[in-house]
Amino acid sequence: MCHLSLRIAQFLGYFPHSLDQDNLFSPKSKWRRFLHFLPTFLHCLIIFGNILGYFIYTNILHPQTNLMTVAGRQSESNRLYSTVIMTLKASCHIFVTSYIKIAIFFKWEDLMRFWADFQQIINLADQLGLQKSGRNEPKVGKDFIAWMFLCVLLIADMWEGYLLNPNRGDGAAKSVTCVFVIVVPSTVGYLHAIFPFMITHFVSCYLEILGRLKHTVTASIDLKAQIYTQLRNHVATCMHIFGGCIVLDMTHSIVRIILCSYFLVGFSNRNSPVVRGAINDAVTVLAYSFLIWMLCKTGSQLENESEEVIEKLDGDNDNLQILDGRNIELWNVTGRKLKQIFLKTDYFKVNLGLIAPIVGTVTTNLIVMIQFKK
Repeated sequence: MCHLSLRIAQFLGYFPHSLDQDNLFSPKSKWRRFLHFLPTFLHCLIIFGNILGYFIYTNILHPQTNLMTVAGRQSESNRLYSTVIMTLKASCHIFVTSYIKIAIFFKWEDLMRFWADFQQIINLADQLGLQKSGRNEPKVGKDFIAWMFLCVLLIADMWEGYLLNPNRGDGAAKSVTCVFVIVVPSTVGYLHAIFPFMITHFVSCYLEILGRLKHTVTASIDLKAQIYTQLRNHVATCMHIFGGCIVLDMTHSIVRIILCSYFLVGFSNRNSPVVRGAINDAVTVLAYSFLIWMLCKTGSQLENESEEVIEKLDGDNDNLQILDGRNIELWNVTGRKLKQIFLKTDYFKVNLGLIAPIVGTVTTNLIVMIQFKK
């Protein structure tokens, strides 16, 4: 099921590379590269068409309809504030999803080496002679299935609520404007959730290899140290390619949580709150909170597992020295001792230590937004 998440990520343009190892260096690689660029191109085309369609619709076809009318019946200041919030929300979805797909595509050569090295590590880990425990994969699969169902439900609810409605005249024009401003950006935002699941897939594979390194007893210490060193280097390559994208993705999730929480508080202050919209925002807050927690948890697991593997290898080395007098120093190819593995971006380490600052950031910004509106 984790492999399915990678396939969907490839289909949506977040992994623009062939997943078939036999086709990595085929003569048709340039044609395949174009096919892998196609999802990114279509995404940019849809975003451009959505922006262009909004300006044509609101300036030529229905000039009386704009973001201020979409904001509803409020005071002038509140309508302006709601307009700014809606614009910020749509811009966040559009910028983050487009930038990440384009940034990953322009690292296509690094991605090619990344995938080839990943397959090599998997094959090398098979020499450990221990079957996969599957401890991480089933849970990620269940979470992914639940998210797919929720994503389809939320997207369908938006399209049905804003487009497939009985409104006519000005009401219909307002609904079409909402599609440009709210529905399409939010749709690409929900689909973007496949990116953290893709990262979690790779981290789950790293955890599986570390688990096999920790529990196998038949492989030599030299082989274990070699696999661990290559695994650590591969994690560093992974963060080189996806590190900046992870920062943007988590920022996108935090902004989504803040804005949906703000709208949720606004619903509670209305005389006749829209229950459907409140439920949608509440579910969105929980869903994006889970995505952040999922990435942070896997990052912490990777740190802890790598530390346990190093301790295990040190213990095996000491036992071997006692038995036959040999002492195999646990050095990697760079001449340095084995070190702990981290999911480290240019700005922070991805682990559970981020949860407390994120909660503080969300709470502070939410309070500021509510006070500013008052």
